[in-house]
Order: sequence, then structure tokens, then C-alpha cells
Amino acid sequence: ISVKARRADPSSSLAHRRVDATTVMWSGLPNRRRIFAARVTWLFGAVVAVTGTIDGESGAIPQELQIKYDRLREWVQAAIDEWDFGEPKPRPLSQAFRLGFGRFGRSLVAACDFERGETLTMIPLSRLIHHKLYSVGLDGLYPHQQAAIWVAGQRALGEQSEYSIYMAMLPVNHTDLPKYWDQEFLTEHMQGSGFPEYIRIMRDSVRQEYEQARQVADITWEQYEWGHDIFQTRSVFWNSSWVDDGMPRERRSSALVPFFDLLMHADESNSDFKFDTTAQAMRLTAKRQIRAGDEVTIPYFEPVGSRSNTEVLNKWGFASEGAMKMVEVQVQAGTAEPGQESPTYALEETAFDQAASAFLSNLRALSDQRPISLPDLPKGWLAMPDARTGWLYYWNEETGETTWARPGVPDGAARPYWTPPTTWGVELAALRTARGIMLDHLARYPQSLEEDEKLLAGDIPDVRVRFLTMIRRNEKQVLKSWLNLVERALLGAPENEHLAVDMSMGYLRPDFHWPAMRTRDE
Repeated sequence: ISVKARRADPSSSLAHRRVDATTVMWSGLPNRRRIFAARVTWLFGAVVAVTGTIDGESGAIPQELQIKYDRLREWVQAAIDEWDFGEPKPRPLSQAFRLGFGRFGRSLVAACDFERGETLTMIPLSRLIHHKLYSVGLDGLYPHQQAAIWVAGQRALGEQSEYSIYMAMLPVNHTDLPKYWDQEFLTEHMQGSGFPEYIRIMRDSVRQEYEQARQVADITWEQYEWGHDIFQTRSVFWNSSWVDDGMPRERRSSALVPFFDLLMHADESNSDFKFDTTAQAMRLTAKRQIRAGDEVTIPYFEPVGSRSNTEVLNKWGFASEGAMKMVEVQVQAGTAEPGQESPTYALEETAFDQAASAFLSNLRALSDQRPISLPDLPKGWLAMPDARTGWLYYWNEETGETTWARPGVPDGAARPYWTPPTTWGVELAALRTARGIMLDHLARYPQSLEEDEKLLAGDIPDVRVRFLTMIRRNEKQVLKSWLNLVERALLGAPENEHLAVDMSMGYLRPDFHWPAMRTRDE
């Protein structure tokens, strides 16, 4: 894989067009309006063949795999021996770990006891594969594209690669990722869910990134996707400022940590990691007492519940009971232009995050597009709800001028402004639409929530089916949670539809109690 002389177009890659709880970006003119998902948490993991639950003390490691592991351990240990950590030095890897089987396949098992707060090991900077290394000659690409090309290139070099020992330990495929599963299998188990479409969109985005990357490097799609999968499943957040060498490069990217990336995830992990800037090494520390024979685990995402199983299964090939519950819902706008996608919102069990605010704003704008007088707008300007997005644009009733940039704000085009609540008449119309959306999405599933929970309580031989069932169960739990919140609000809202909505009431909170006023259920 050789690097070409010309640069790639550094424009943004395709992202899944949805609003989630973390970030919303917007682009330019109303006819080119796009909403992107931008939940970015830099984590690392190791994807391995799923073999079911096996105790760390049982199961035989194939001889060929054990040889590769021993070579990797010795290669990393050589770097540890050469590094000046100061005192106390970490114990040798051969005394700290052995290769065993955990809940999901091969994993690192403690070879001795560790006390809480004790350092299990430290991997020196000299063995880390970070931006300074993999970005050489690949200007104009994003760090993850650079890393995918670099990893694939090292694999192609074979024994000639300085990292051949590490490359030999990496998986040859990632068939535990759902993008490689049979489409009919996904459709059978995820009928009614947006998960299969999410997987397709995410893989298409990788393909588009490849088309950009191959303008810089001679690399096949198969090579690029394998390199991408390696980096996606095994990389850890990296900040170039941690290394003070004066080199200009990406401040925030990711890094591969050989040997470290054999560690598996657990919601209640027994160890944690951080880059020690003084020692210039990745330090693994026991969070509680670890006994010899215990699988050593780390958190792939923190805090627990910060990632949905849709994301976890797509990225690492498993699902977690500690994952965030999330469902994607679409809002069909009657004014949508031909070929224009409907906005998709990644809702959680709350009506007060960014995705929920955007969702409710869209429903308000669908219900009423009349001008809104806002106290902070300059004289003559009115806010106009856009039914397609829920964003506000602005109209000057004296000059007839319209703009998406908020008047009177120095950087008024930097972000969208949502349609605010106005009267209870509009709010009730929006809530009725929300109720219809939740009921419609629930009706798409052939199985009920209760049936999913019963299935998960039993034995499911195929772990893929268990993971998919967990996703669709979580989706239904969020839909039912929203349905309950909305129906309570519809029953308890004031009868006077001209009354202004006071959002400080927090009326969509689960513990909200309506004040003493005449309500619709009296």
C-alpha cells in the first residue's frame, strides 16, 4: 500500500442523519439542511469470536494462538524492560497475566492476586501506535482514515513490518460485527426496528471514507475495511499534548495499545486505565481486588449508560445490560421536498436532553407555523417555525427579508434555534403527534416488550439473537416511557389552550405533579 502524492478532500464524511443527545451541527441554506449524529466517545476494545460464557480457568488455548500470544508478550515486555518507569517497576507480564477465556472468548486473565489500587502493568509510549506514527504522508485525511491505511499497510508488509508480531495477533476478520451478518437474519430478528438501516448507513459511511482515502493511498476496499475495523474496535482516546515533543498534529485522535487491547469490557469492570504523562506510559490499575484466575476487564465506555446497544453492537460486536436505552424515531413532515429525508431523533428515556428538545420542537413547528414574537429579537423581526426541521428562521415584517441567522446575535448562524413552546393549544397538538409516533413505532414490532423480556430471561443459544433482542427490547422500553410521559401530560394539561406554556414546570418529568388547576381528567 503506497501513499500517493495528491491529497484527499478533507470535507466531512457522511454521518448517520439523526439528532442525538450530544451534538447537533447544521449546514448552510435551508434546502441543504442536514442533521448529523455526533456522539463521539473515544474508547477502545477488542473484538473477538463470541464463544459464550466460559470460566477464566477453563478452556484450552490453541497452540498456535498461544505461540502468537507469547511472542506478543515478549515483544511488549522488551519495551517495558527498556523504559525508565522509575520505582516501583511494574511486574513482568508473564507474572501478571496469562491468556485465557472470558465471557466472550479469548481474554487476559490475572496470573496473580492484585490489590485495589495496584498497578497491573504499564505499556510504554514506545509501543503505542498513535497519530505521530500513522499520519505520516497522509495529510488531508481524518485520523481514523490514516490509521486504517497504516494498519492495513503493516499487515501487507508481513514479516517485514516492525509490528509483525502485533499484526499476527490481530483477528483476520470481524464476523461478530453485525454489518457482516446475513441481511435476512437481521431483518428476521429486527422487524420494526431501525437497527438494520443504521448498520447499512454506518457501513456506507465507511465506504465513502474509503473512496476519499484511496485518493491518497493505493489500497483496496477489503484492506481498508479490515484496517478500519481493527482501529474502531481496539483504539483508545489519545491526546497529542500528552507527549511534549513539539510535533504539530491532531490534538484529539486515537491510539492502538498492543497487548492492552486483549482486555475485554465489563459493566462492573475490575480495572481501569489512563495515560500516565509522567511515566509516558499507559497504566492499568485494579479498581478492586483481583484474584489469580479472574478475567481482567475494563470499561469500554464510561459512565455506564453513556452508549446505546445500537452503538455498542455496531462498534464492538456485543450488547450490554448497562448500555443506554435508545430508540430512533422519524418525524414525517408534510412539507418535505421530494427526495428529502425525514429527520430522525435518537430518543432516550428523558424529554430533557438535546435530542428530545429537537424532537419536540419539530412537532411544535409541524403543529403551528405562525410567526412567534420573541423578546430578544430586534424590532420588526419575527421567528418562523420550519416544519421540516423544527428550527427557526427569521422574517422582517417591514422589509420582507428572511434569514436563518438569528438577528441581533453576533454569531447568529453558528447554530440552529429550536421552535419554543408557545401556548397549550400548540403544545397539546405536538403531544398528540408524539403519542401517534410512539404508538406507530410500537405497532411495527411483531413481538411485544413482554415477549422480549421473557425470551431474554431464558436460554438463547445464539448470542447474536440475544444481542438483537436486547436492542429491540430497549427500543420498546424507551417508546413506552415516552408514551407514558405524553399521555400523563395530555391528561393533566390545563384546559385553557390559549394559556402560555411555562417550560420551567418540567411537565414531562416522570415525577412531575400538576399544580392545582382545572385539568382534562377532572
